[in-house]
Amino acid sequence: FASLEPSRAEALKPHLEGVDLRCYTRAETLILESHAFPPDVVVIFEDLPSDLPLPEVIGLLGRRPDLTNTHWIVLGGAKLLLECARAGVDSILPVSVPNVLLLSVIQAKLSTLEKGAGLRGRIETLEERVRELQREEQSKEQLTNMLVHDLKNPVGAVMGLLDLVMEEEKLLTREVVELLKTAHEEASHVLYMAANILDVR
Repeated sequence: FASLEPSRAEALKPHLEGVDLRCYTRAETLILESHAFPPDVVVIFEDLPSDLPLPEVIGLLGRRPDLTNTHWIVLGGAKLLLECARAGVDSILPVSVPNVLLLSVIQAKLSTLEKGAGLRGRIETLEERVRELQREEQSKEQLTNMLVHDLKNPVGAVMGLLDLVMEEEKLLTREVVELLKTAHEEASHVLYMAANILDVR
């Protein structure tokens, strides 16, 4: 709460259980302390003393990255409310708004923040799962490449040796030559399958 008179905040305090309620009687104090305690919801009354116009204070705070999820509620006259709307305020209410209505607006903002935090948590979990799946996929790819590489070398060597033996066809029986040709074809087929595994990956 940012107001010259913090009595209204004190009146709402019993209805905001579990909320760390802070009252600021100057805009400059709000600016300084919001670095140490980034607020979730800020309620600014038009009577808040400030060296800068309140819309400028709101614009200054609203541009800070650590306050991107902060909700801003301003209570004031028509002229101030219009200027604050241009500065990016979430809710604009007349000063005479009943406490029960102000309380419900604050609770709605806090509820929105809780839901947003829950969604951000789920998004972070999903992003971590995606990173995990990418790491697994990369490991599978490396393993496949390694296996294919380790398979191609010995098969290539077997085929080379079969070619050498088959060059001495005159010394071999017809049955042995046929067996060697079959072994060469099968080894060639294994080499072809290994290359296809890489293509499929």
